[in-house]
Amino acid sequence: MQVGTHDDQLEKFETLYNYALNRPCGHTVEYRGYTLEKVDWSHPEHDEYNVRNRDGTVVESYTITAFDSPQDLKQRLDQLINQNPSSVREAVEG
Repeated sequence: MQVGTHDDQLEKFETLYNYALNRPCGHTVEYRGYTLEKVDWSHPEHDEYNVRNRDGTVVESYTITAFDSPQDLKQRLDQLINQNPSSVREAVEG
């Protein structure tokens, strides 16, 4: 697995941040072994993504455009991955 440069990774988050609303349900983005997957939501203007850990367990849910910037999104995801929770409860209780 190629890790990519910092710029490559940030570009991935910029693309996700800018186009999350237009992505279909099921759209995924892989990052550091975690997967962000767009989920079905009752409002068409949603950009809600489940965050799955390396085992495939949903440990968090993010509204992508609720973050201030792509950098903010990446930083929060890095914090979550560094915590490496096995459940939503672990992620929330931190």
